Amino acid sequence: MTNLWPRSRQKLGITYERLSEVNPGLILCTAQAYGSETAFRDYPAYDDIVQAASGAAKLAELIDGEPRYAPYVIADKVVGLSADRVHALADASVVTATSPQATSS
Repeated sequence: MTNLWPRSRQKLGITYERLSEVNPGLILCTAQAYGSETAFRDYPAYDDIVQAASGAAKLAELIDGEPRYAPYVIADKVVGLSADRVHALADASVVTATSPQATSS
């Protein structure tokens, strides 16, 4: 799991191609706020920025009339939980693919 910017990962040599040479069974999960294939992929995305860009900060306006940030790092937590779900699904598919029930006729 990495949340480094694509350019930083390249600079450090943290690429799927390079790492999978060491571990062919590697599942690499990357998390960038703006995706890896967009024009904004190398922009910073701290929690406050993500709350503003996504409109989450504006939702507070519905409650008390003023936009504001949530006082906790909600975007970071959501990304972490989402990555954990991807990891769990990947583990489940490996277990399913290698279990006796999946390979028996």
